Amino acid sequence: DRARYYTNFGLSYNSSIVKYGDQKNNNDLAFNVRANVDMNLTKWLTASTDVSAIVADNYTGRGDFWGTSATLRPNWFSPLVPISMFDPNNASLQTIANTSNNIINGNYLLGGTSTDQTNAFADMLAAGYIKNKNRTFMFNIGANADLSGILKGLSFKTVYSVDYTDLYSEAYKVGYAVYQPTWTTVNGADVITGLTKFGNDSNSTNETVGSSSYTQTMSLRSQFNYNRTFGTSHNVSATLLGWGYQTQISNDADHSGSTYHPDDNLNLGFQANYNFRHSYYVDFTGNIVHSTKLPDQRRNALSPTVTLGWRVSNEKFFKDNVSFVDDLKLTASYANLNQDIDITDYYLYSLYYDNKAGWYQWRDGAAGGWTTGSKRGANPNLTFIKRQEFRAGLDALLLNKSLSVNANYFIQNTNGLLSQGASSIYPSYFSNYDYSFLPYVNYNNDRRSGVDFAVNYNKRAGDFAYSVGVSGMFLSTKALRRDELYLDSYQNRAGQSLDASWGYISQGFFTDQNDINTHAKQSFGEVKPGDIKYQDVNNDGVIDTRDQVNLGSSGASAPPFTFGINVTLKYKNFTFFALGRGNTGAVAFKNSSYYWVKGASKYSDVVLGRWTPETQNTATYPRLTTTDNSNNFQNSTFWMYKTNRFDLTRVQLTYDFKGKFLQKSAIHALSVYINGDNLLTISGNRKLMETNIGAAPQYRFYNLGVKAAF
Repeated sequence: DRARYYTNFGLSYNSSIVKYGDQKNNNDLAFNVRANVDMNLTKWLTASTDVSAIVADNYTGRGDFWGTSATLRPNWFSPLVPISMFDPNNASLQTIANTSNNIINGNYLLGGTSTDQTNAFADMLAAGYIKNKNRTFMFNIGANADLSGILKGLSFKTVYSVDYTDLYSEAYKVGYAVYQPTWTTVNGADVITGLTKFGNDSNSTNETVGSSSYTQTMSLRSQFNYNRTFGTSHNVSATLLGWGYQTQISNDADHSGSTYHPDDNLNLGFQANYNFRHSYYVDFTGNIVHSTKLPDQRRNALSPTVTLGWRVSNEKFFKDNVSFVDDLKLTASYANLNQDIDITDYYLYSLYYDNKAGWYQWRDGAAGGWTTGSKRGANPNLTFIKRQEFRAGLDALLLNKSLSVNANYFIQNTNGLLSQGASSIYPSYFSNYDYSFLPYVNYNNDRRSGVDFAVNYNKRAGDFAYSVGVSGMFLSTKALRRDELYLDSYQNRAGQSLDASWGYISQGFFTDQNDINTHAKQSFGEVKPGDIKYQDVNNDGVIDTRDQVNLGSSGASAPPFTFGINVTLKYKNFTFFALGRGNTGAVAFKNSSYYWVKGASKYSDVVLGRWTPETQNTATYPRLTTTDNSNNFQNSTFWMYKTNRFDLTRVQLTYDFKGKFLQKSAIHALSVYINGDNLLTISGNRKLMETNIGAAPQYRFYNLGVKAAF
């Protein structure tokens, strides 16, 4: 009756699918413990404390295997030189092998060239490893006081928190020599008759401390709560809240990367709610924000929010005429918020001089020196970024509460986003290549609007029950105002979506030299038949950046339409659950190293469809060339694809043991389950979106689990 406690322990371990060299030891090991104590100190005062500690270790062998797999040509050189193929008559080769620190499996030396003196395979075999160690400690301590003795319905709550995480690494690194073999045919057999050495083997028996960093956040929250009902109809609640935090970050062992200014946030908020018979609702929230990112006289602001609600289903005229609706509530809210989240740094309102702002020359350029100059002008009027939000919503329960519907329309205007370019505000001579007197100003405006919804249907028939839910969001974004000066109005970012993808309109491949001569001149280097031909959008006879157009939404904020589906089926002790999600309306470009290949790059199978004079009618890829050929590797409709997809993110089958099976055991509850994650992707570009280039592959997960209570 005085105290209650809770403790949780957790352990997780996983290893890498790479089983080569020192990376076969790659693993992540994490242990966590969490404890909580709730205490009744007096009849009116309670307290609680929470503590959490996480110890996480990571071991990584050196070498970027996945990154190298996307770039290193397999026939460029041999990463391993076979000792068995040394010329038996050349004793010096055996001497090299006997004196090397790195004989791989007793059979190979490390291979390389003068331009490839290190490589991922040699790193994995001989260069060492890195051990990352992460230690996290968090605790909360709080108190709750029932102050109804002073005023009925009044209470007080306060919580102090510390969140500390420390990351450091222990590294072992050694140098190694690589050898380039000279091959000769002797008596009809290929043998190695010579070795060219690059680099040297080094010895090290010590681990060194590598990078080191910590992050510490301290926060304090205190609030008075008031909750009371007058009579049977008037329900009143209110909260007065003070909350603030400070985050300090330090990087590197010598703290040279420490943040000069901690991240501070301080808020004072008030909320008042009133409803009459749970039918008419009024809610007011006011937040006084303080930001040290702004000038002294502009660091405080009030952010109010008002919400109105009406439970229509309580009205007599509705009850008498609509029988299939069990509950219907309409809501509307408006907020005018001041925030500094989009202000990326401190002192942006101050002028800034740099002692290396520019380089000046004398003696006809034979000498020179750094000069001090302005890099930013001052703006004492810099202020908060304002976010105005309006939302109208509907909540309903239908058909004997078996169907629930939630839908909202929202519109959000973000005004006063910072811009330093200010090319449309200040004269051009305020800035040049080296110097700038341009200040940060509150100028750019954005808009986001859309509809979100969730519909769930639940039904039971005897031992069988099911639930089906669908949710989604339609999102539209627009840049309302931008500091910009484009010669062609169609390139203005204002009026376009915030995540617009800009590029060129492809008109296929040039068929011959006459096709090139009669087309607008393309300014991305030499053009030959088989290169991509772009549309001259502004008809000026030149293809350059002025011909870029908006090709569609990239989905960076969120795709234009996202949705999710969940299904739950229950029959006696079995439960089946499935969850899927998808999106439509966004585009992306095939611009990774898998598709944009040139010169000495590693070539993928997509180039098999390359353009040649014989395949010009069926080609799916531009002509191949040993040059840079930047003309073909521009974001355009040629490389563009739709990212529409549906993913089956989870399927789970659970069996709950009940009844006689548990009656005579110490187990109170027992369940077994099997599930799978990321099982299926349905998309016209499925193979592309399921392929990672230069990174570990995507995985499907299968889990078998048991949950028991004793």
